[in-house]
This record gives sequence, structure tokens and C-alpha cells, in this order.
Amino acid sequence: PPLPDGDPAFVTPPSQTVINPRSWNAQFQALREAPTCTAALAQKRSEGLKELIDSFKDTVVQVVKTKVDELGLRDELKTIVFQPLGGLAGGAKFIYDGIFFKEVDFRMGRIFGSEIIAAKSYSAEFLANRSILSANIEGVSAPLSMTVTYKARRYYATAEVPIHEDSLVYGTQDIGLHMRSRMEPRHLMHALCTKLNLALHAVRGRRFMLRMYGPIDIEGHQSKFDGRYYLIDVARLFPPIPPSAGHGAFRPELVRAFSTPLSSDVYTRFEMFQDGAEKVANAAILYLNDHVIPKCALQLRTADETVDPVAVLHHYGIKLQNLGKITSLVRDDNPPLVKSLELQMVARSFKYYIYKRLQESYRLYTGGQPEEALPDAKNANEFADVQEEGLRETDVQRLTMVQKLSRKMKGAKATEIADLNLKTTNTAIKCFQRLTDPMFWAQLGVIMQKKFGYGIPDQACVDQEALISLIHKVTGFRYTAGEVVEFEPAVKTLSPDVCGSLGTKQQLLDRLKHLEHKLGIAHPELVPVLLNLSTVHEILDEDGAALNFCSRAMYISQQTLKAHQHSVGGFVHFKHSATMGISIKDDQETLLKCTLHAAKLNEKYQNLDDATKLYQEALTLGLIVWGKSDPQHQTVANTLASILDKQGHTSTATRLRQGNSQSCCVL
Repeated sequence: PPLPDGDPAFVTPPSQTVINPRSWNAQFQALREAPTCTAALAQKRSEGLKELIDSFKDTVVQVVKTKVDELGLRDELKTIVFQPLGGLAGGAKFIYDGIFFKEVDFRMGRIFGSEIIAAKSYSAEFLANRSILSANIEGVSAPLSMTVTYKARRYYATAEVPIHEDSLVYGTQDIGLHMRSRMEPRHLMHALCTKLNLALHAVRGRRFMLRMYGPIDIEGHQSKFDGRYYLIDVARLFPPIPPSAGHGAFRPELVRAFSTPLSSDVYTRFEMFQDGAEKVANAAILYLNDHVIPKCALQLRTADETVDPVAVLHHYGIKLQNLGKITSLVRDDNPPLVKSLELQMVARSFKYYIYKRLQESYRLYTGGQPEEALPDAKNANEFADVQEEGLRETDVQRLTMVQKLSRKMKGAKATEIADLNLKTTNTAIKCFQRLTDPMFWAQLGVIMQKKFGYGIPDQACVDQEALISLIHKVTGFRYTAGEVVEFEPAVKTLSPDVCGSLGTKQQLLDRLKHLEHKLGIAHPELVPVLLNLSTVHEILDEDGAALNFCSRAMYISQQTLKAHQHSVGGFVHFKHSATMGISIKDDQETLLKCTLHAAKLNEKYQNLDDATKLYQEALTLGLIVWGKSDPQHQTVANTLASILDKQGHTSTATRLRQGNSQSCCVL
């Protein structure tokens, strides 16, 4: 559906916690740009990305579980108070721990037609964000992101990026009222969309027409804090499929495989030349139906039961709404796999049903009106006669009661957390218990026919244990033999191999040149790039270049710390630290890292006098950053002692080994 007018842009507000708001994004972008010129460095980078993604996932899941479990409570009773941000089309928004969250709410559900369809926009945004990262275009950055579904409530979380009100250089943040398309980001978008097979097309703004890549409401921001070009609001990056073929967008794999670039704004009011764009989109659907689906079915005809059919479909760029077509093509050739495909369709039909039930309950606690209630249909025919979303309640008395409850629940007390959780659990248990009810099976059959165009299998032929296990996988609802439902988050997150790599020598040199042009030759954001270049040149045995890059990084770090300590407000280094929420200790850690790197290089190249001075400086900084008892501090002290032995300062080295860290001041 077209987005409403006037949806405010995402502008980074101050963080709600003392946690550094740039930490998630800074770590993620630094790991993407880490050197990969040796197998050991590539492995280190991959392990670092995995550790960061896991930590990000744990934080997001904990926040989501807390928020959902405390629905309806007054703010003073909540564990965490989330300050809402503006916007409507993207759902409810808030920031916590340097992470930007979007949540599907009943208002967003009204825009998209239902909350379940609205939740799919987050999946589309996650897929687009992942595709941007895996395209690995030099100069294009995207945030770390993931989706979480917990108790039928969908959230999209991204690392907060350092953008600001005047950083928009491409796209629009007010649905076409003000449009940007500067030359440099336009070249970057050309490179990205060429790789993703997206067309340059004419869009109609409120005041003028513009030719651009990607959807009109995409936002490209040139950050003045770290010099990177960030793409956000990318949910509509990939074009929507024709309305006659279903709903949602084309999968990235299919778009890349198609012979002709597709317009991101096809079937919207923004596309200027709709006929031509629709012609290409319709051709893509024909390509999907006539070539891709039969090719996928041919592979599945000989596949064994261990094959994951969902992964195979996604590999070919086939949406799961085509499961029915695939099953019909392989029905006579691979009966075991057909059972697996049918099980997938039944599980996802059940997911649709139970999510509708739970969302009705949540509306009582969040102030939303129950737009679509699920009746217990007396038979499949009655169930089939309801309107397109299929699930409306006509009982006027019941709606009146729900509205009264909705007003009362706004001031829920602490005990009502248990009430909501108990209601959620009981609703889920009843749904699972009805899996053996023939009447309920008929209802699932109607949903399955509508969603997949395929009839539900005979209830007696379905393995109930396998079905319950698959439902747990797709919903996070674990149903045990004791008729207990445990709720677990269903998570989609990035993997290290799709994050792209920008750590080659030439990429790092290009990045350095870009930052010098955008931010200046002594900006703090140059330090990690300089250190990476120093590492690359060290591996290539280019000693002079390695030392030069490291010395420059160390100088910038020293000036940044000095400016920060003296609060020199007009100095670029202090402005950067203050704006980004970087503490003096952060600057000290950066300087310590540069100093240790320089010391190790000088030691390697036998510049022992310089290495000694640098290790002494590292010891002094280490006392502040690590503390005297930290193993890292002791390791530096032992290394310095070894160098002092080589220089003939045996007594000083002995005192240093014995723990007298002040001996570093003797020389």
C-alpha cells in the first residue's frame, strides 16, 4: 500500500542510556573494513563479526521480551521505559542501548490492511539491508540489523547510525515534498542498483519529477561524523510483485537473476512511466512461473527428506506463497518430500491463525480496537464466507465489551502482567489442542487454500509431532506433552559471510582518501583506517609505509585526547567526541591501541630505542585504562623488560618484572 504523507524522517536523538550510542555501528563498520589479506586476519574478522552479531542479538531479544511481557503497565511500573519517536507508516519506534527499534502496532496494521501483512514489511527491510551489505559496494554502508518475533509481535532492530537532520543527500524523507539526488551518492546508487538489477526510473514527487535508483522514499545519508554514506528505510528497495500474483515484493535472488532491471516504484503512484515498468514486472512473474519454479521443482523431484525446502525455494528467489505450485509439480515424483512441503503449508497456516488470535488479545492492552476477531466457525463453509482477511466478528455485544475493557486496561496494574501472559498462554494452548479437531482442521484448510492455493492433507496422514516441531521453528511456540506452551523469540539475523568485506589495500586507501576529502586530514575517524593500512603494509613487508601510517594514527589520537581533556570546544577532535558521545577513556583506549601497535612495529624492525619509549607510554596509559593487575598490563611490562635486557638495562628490567611499574620512568 502507498505510504501516508508526512511520515517524519528518522533523526537520531540522544541515547536513553549511558552506553556509547555509536558502539554497535562503529564496531560493525570497523569489522567490515578490517584487513583480510591473510587467512588468519580473515578468520579473526569473521570471529569478531560473529561475536558482535551474537551480542547484538542477545541485547535485542532481551529488550523485546521485556517490552512484550510488560504490555499495559504504567510507565512507573515498567522495568524499562521506552520513549516513543515520531512516525506512523513504520510502526511504533524507540531507541534503547544505541539500537533503533520498530514495532508493528495496530495503527500500522490499519495502513497495510492487517498486522500480519505489516510485519512482512520488516522482513522486506531486513532482506534489502542484507542485500546491500552482501553487494559489498565501496562507499555504501548499511547498519547491523535483525528481526525478532515474540508472542506474535514483530520487531525490527538496527544499530543506531550517526546521521542528522541535514545529512540527507539522496531520496526523500517526506514522501516526495523535498527530494535529494547529489552526484556522489547517485554514482554509489548506480553501482549498487546495477549489481542488484534495479532500474533507473522516473519518479513523481509533489513538486517535480526526478530520475533515480531505488524507491522514492529511500534515504541516503552522508554522515558528517564518520564520513560514511548510510542507506536507511530500504523496505521498498525491491519492487512489489503484480497484485494479481499475490502480495509482497520480489525476492532479491529472483531480481538479480532476471534479464531486465526492475523499477522499485512499479505499481505505486510515484512511478512516472507505469506501463513500461509494469510490463517488465509482469515479464518477471512469467519468468518465475515458466522457468524458475519448474527448475526448482526439477531439483526437488530427486531431493531426499533431509533437504530444507524453504532454503531451496529462497535460493531460487521463490516466495513461500508459491509452496502450493511447487508441491503440485513434485507430487507424483517424490512423496516423502511432498509430505514435508505440505507440513510447511499447514504449519504456516496455523501460524497465521494463532497470530490473529494473539493480536486480538494485545489490542485490549495497548489501546487498539479489535479490527479483526477470529470466530469459531461452525463449519468450513461458514469460515469461507467471511471477507478477504477472513476473520471479522459481527457480535455487537462482544465488541462493546471489548471497547470497555480497552479503556480499563490503559491503567493496568502489576498483577495484570500475569493476566496478559496467562491469557496469551491459554489462547496458544487452546489453538494447539484444536489441532486434533476435524472442524479446526477444516478452518486451517480454508486458510491454506487461500494462502498457498493447495488443499490441506488428510488429518490422519499428518505426523502431529513433526507438525508441532515445525510450528515451534516458525513461531517460537514450544508445545509440550503436558499441555504447556513456552514462548521463545523467532529471530532472523545476519551471518558474517553476508556482511561484505572492505579490507583490501586498495579499498582501505580509497576509504582514507574519501575521509580526508569529507572530514579533513586529521579527523579521529581516520585512525582505524590508518591502523588497518599499517597492518596491511606490515604483512606486505613495506616497513616504511607501515610505520608512517601508524605514526599518523598515533598523532591524531594524541591530539584528540588532548583536545578532549582540555575541552577545546572549537577544535574538530573535541566536537567529534562530544557529538558522538565518546568519553575521555574511549580516547585513551584508542591512543593505547595506536601506541602498542607502533611499539610492536619498532620492536619488529629493531628500532629498540623507539620501541622502549613507546612501551613506556603504553604502560602509563595501561595503568589508567586496564589497571596494574590486568594481564594485558603485565604482558606489556614483560615485553618492555625483555627489550631493556637487550639494551643492557638489566636492573631496570628486573624491577619491572617484579611488579614495579614505576620503573618505566627511570630511563
